[in-house]
Amino acid sequence: MTGLKFSGDWSKVLWSTTSPYEGEPTCLCSYCGAFIPEDTIALRMWKQDSEPMQEARFCDPCAEKYFGMQKFDAPGDDWDGEAEHG
Repeated sequence: MTGLKFSGDWSKVLWSTTSPYEGEPTCLCSYCGAFIPEDTIALRMWKQDSEPMQEARFCDPCAEKYFGMQKFDAPGDDWDGEAEHG
């Protein structure tokens, strides 16, 4: 992903070598420590060249606040997969 900028403090990011599934009690935001529920797809990133591999996850509010990311609702059940052109 290119162009992704982090406006927070990297020294406050807790990098982990475990990778729990969303919804597990240990699935927490690496920045604020909030629980990441099962119905969330967290922003995840890994440290390049770390051994063992280190991962950070960000809850929706932190992903929005510090990375400027936005989430949108999925199309309704009546969506046929075709984009509307007008």
